[in-house]
Amino acid sequence: MKRESAVSETISYDTGHCSICEREVALGQSVPDDVIDPKAYAVILGEGELSKNVEHEGNWEFELVFQLDETDQRHPNVNGFIICEECARNIHGHPDDADHYHGKIPSEIVGGSLSDETAVEMNQAAVALAILLLVIILILVFSL
Repeated sequence: MKRESAVSETISYDTGHCSICEREVALGQSVPDDVIDPKAYAVILGEGELSKNVEHEGNWEFELVFQLDETDQRHPNVNGFIICEECARNIHGHPDDADHYHGKIPSEIVGGSLSDETAVEMNQAAVALAILLLVIILILVFSL
């Protein structure tokens, strides 16, 4: 009688959600190729000059440093996002064969950001609403 045995290996990895489409994505370097969840990219947005250090021997691989002008006393604003492969391709134009990208990120990735025109329109709407409320209060005061 012939005996057959199989060895199975458990590989665990974390999941998260895409910051754009909210789809579940696989996180980390140990994600197997046959995973159903799409892989994710980390997108880091920051102000100022960017310098990148690469270290393969230590417990880290990339160190990103954002630095503002020497006259600026504040720390730069830096935000991190996770996006899925599909959003990286469709919105950002990230090629399939590239692991890393360095360059400008389109505004769609930062969901909470407002363009300058949108901010001006919101300020104008707030002023118009304040004037309308003031007129209503004056009418009520003088009609009593």
